[in-house]
Amino acid sequence: MKIHSAALPDKARPVLLLAADVSKSTLHLFSRFPSGHHQVTVEDVVPNRTAPVEEALTRVQALAHEHGLAGVRVLCESSGGYERLYLAVARRLGIETALVSPEQVGRLTKLESLDTGKTDKKDARVGPVPAQSTSRLRWARRSATATCPSRTSSCGTSPPSTTTRS
Repeated sequence: MKIHSAALPDKARPVLLLAADVSKSTLHLFSRFPSGHHQVTVEDVVPNRTAPVEEALTRVQALAHEHGLAGVRVLCESSGGYERLYLAVARRLGIETALVSPEQVGRLTKLESLDTGKTDKKDARVGPVPAQSTSRLRWARRSATATCPSRTSSCGTSPPSTTTRS
């Protein structure tokens, strides 16, 4: 009997889906994935600032590599502009990104916990569900030179300015 073993191409290997519930000051991160005979769960709360977000995403990339995953994909729900820093930092690191509908996250949160209350921790936990259950998400991949959402070089966390007409 001849047995040959070859590494799977990246497209055939699973990826680590990292969901975040984004607020003005913090990101609630969550991921769960199988590794061998174990289930690995990642949970973290990081400040919504460039350096901590970059550090957290770099650690998650290393974790994905350590467990033989093809890479990382991040997703979050739209939160009035506060998600832009998270997505820009991820794209700059070469990570694919996607936005999930807030209505979809709200419905899934109710289904998972049978509770209509909204919490950041619950929202982050159901974030990966839409990505796992459908291929309809449009994953954005940007080059390593992707720019920050704000006009400052530090990827500031302030939402885009709005102007009102009188």
